[in-house]
Amino acid sequence: MKLTHNQKTDLRLDNETKALAHIDNARMNKQSILSLSGLDLEALPPEIFKLTNLTPLNIGENNLKSLLPEISKLTNISYEDIEIDIAYDERLMKMRHKS
Repeated sequence: MKLTHNQKTDLRLDNETKALAHIDNARMNKQSILSLSGLDLEALPPEIFKLTNLTPLNIGENNLKSLLPEISKLTNISYEDIEIDIAYDERLMKMRHKS
């Protein structure tokens, strides 16, 4: 079944809502682990960068093209703690060399 442009937009918005709910839950419960895997996100919600206590972060199985500079605000995460499907991202490489 092929989705129309509107259906794809609705699905993307629904997944962004799910991502925000996961982020909000992690913030309220002071969790150090977060998975936004499989939500078909094209970008990370900026709210994620307020979760500075995260250690592992699973953002694999999405459609991320790159990461925002704010990824460096997640100071407890090393390169190895991020599960992602981006083959190369300069910011991740910098994090890798810091660890």
